[in-house]
Amino acid sequence: MNKYLILLSVIVASVNVIAGVTKDDYQRAEQQLSTTTNKLVTNKVGSHQWANDHILVYRTKTTDGVRFYKVDAKYQNKELAFDHQKLAKALSIASNTDIKYNSLPFSRVMLNSHS
Repeated sequence: MNKYLILLSVIVASVNVIAGVTKDDYQRAEQQLSTTTNKLVTNKVGSHQWANDHILVYRTKTTDGVRFYKVDAKYQNKELAFDHQKLAKALSIASNTDIKYNSLPFSRVMLNSHS
């Protein structure tokens, strides 16, 4: 008899806990989710823009750092938008600071239609 009473108490308590979570609670939790999980997510398309009617340029975070890619929708190919190491070296020289190829100091790039 005591076992059934304990089981019934646990079930009733569980229902009350579940019923106590509101839609607002879920929305607040969802807003906090990205701050804790973003560092774990890779290869997600970040900032992006169209260079012309079929070239898309986007930023993504890889396991090795940030990369910018150029996608040609017309010819269905994807490649790095530019040489990240070469650009980092040139920026380092020009600014007299150490700039890493995998953490370039900008979040968007704009390519002209001939790039």
